[in-house]
Amino acid sequence: MTDLIPSIDFDTGDHGESQIIHLTFWDLWMAIILSQRFNGNWDLLAAHFRAKAKPGGFERDHAEGLLNHLLHLRTTLETAGLTAADILTRVDPSVLKLNKPKAKRKVLEMQFQRHECSIWMIETPRKQREGRALQGFWDRFPVSPATFADGLAAIFKPGKLYEEDESFKL
Repeated sequence: MTDLIPSIDFDTGDHGESQIIHLTFWDLWMAIILSQRFNGNWDLLAAHFRAKAKPGGFERDHAEGLLNHLLHLRTTLETAGLTAADILTRVDPSVLKLNKPKAKRKVLEMQFQRHECSIWMIETPRKQREGRALQGFWDRFPVSPATFADGLAAIFKPGKLYEEDESFKL
């Protein structure tokens, strides 16, 4: 989801400069939940997501994505010298009222589809590590798969697509 809520002009207080912060609805929803349900405590909300992101859990991917988005939002706001409450005070009250139920559904109940995710929710640290592992960054593995790579590569025929059932034979 790339829809931005209207940009908010924040006064950073440094030499009278202003800084424009571009916020998505995910940022707004996180700020709403953070302020209303977790009293502005970033660590409590992060702990909530970590509890849901346990390996093997059906909410794992959603929780990891939300946690990653939360950490990036926190860094962005802290760099600008802002808090989640600052976002909420600058957003039109009618927009807040409309988005409170959505915030609960999307952030707390994790009811969203992949196409709705922010880039931070898609590009999680685990996904980035998996991508590097598939590209041969194997020197960090406890046992390097490089010793098996040539043998495995010889089994596969270049340009051939394999069905799932065939992968078990390989």
